[in-house]
Amino acid sequence: METKDLIGLILIPFALVGGTVVLSYSQRLRDVAFFFMVAASVITERLDINFLSRQWYRGTTRGIEFSFIDVLSISILLAMILVPRPGQKRIYWPASLGFMLVFLFYECFSVATSDPKLFGVFELSKTIRAILIFLAAAYFVRSERELRIVVLALGCAVCLEGALAMKHKLILHVDRATGTLDHATWSPRCLWPPSIRPSQSTFAIFPRSASGLQPLGSCWRFRAPAFRSSAWSC
Repeated sequence: METKDLIGLILIPFALVGGTVVLSYSQRLRDVAFFFMVAASVITERLDINFLSRQWYRGTTRGIEFSFIDVLSISILLAMILVPRPGQKRIYWPASLGFMLVFLFYECFSVATSDPKLFGVFELSKTIRAILIFLAAAYFVRSERELRIVVLALGCAVCLEGALAMKHKLILHVDRATGTLDHATWSPRCLWPPSIRPSQSTFAIFPRSASGLQPLGSCWRFRAPAFRSSAWSC
């Protein structure tokens, strides 16, 4: 086991315990943590660790990955279970969780019957991380207020990727802009879906006081295809 793995195994439990205690104490900090969990998902690889790393492996991950996003998601989930909001259930079964678990069991069977198993375990760990993030979001988002945090965080992530795409195209003269992602083909997937008709879908859940932002949303709606085409160009 490498030195980085030993350091990670020591620090991660402290981060999880500390995060859970802090988020159990403060509802406001839960909002902040959830915002960063969603908005910073595009930079998750900037602060992560890969256990049993195989750098030459050309899959979706090069090890059993664990990042600060996972620390936030697990801390939020545990805090919501230990100290739920007033009037909310401590434990409940989110919709579609059953289908995700069925797929997880299928993956486990596939890994168990494959050889070598290590690279299958890499992909299996990503599914488990995704389920934990899904559960954190399902337990946190219970009303329109939390949904606004989701939309705001997604908007910040899209704006970050759009700004970096413009920097790559206009300043660095990169043919295929990557943003914070590893490959150019991933950038339009991040930019395009959240930008569809934001003036109607995004701003609909905000109060009327935010109606002045709708021209900005309309502008982004027409500019998003340009980012999309520039990111796909080769």
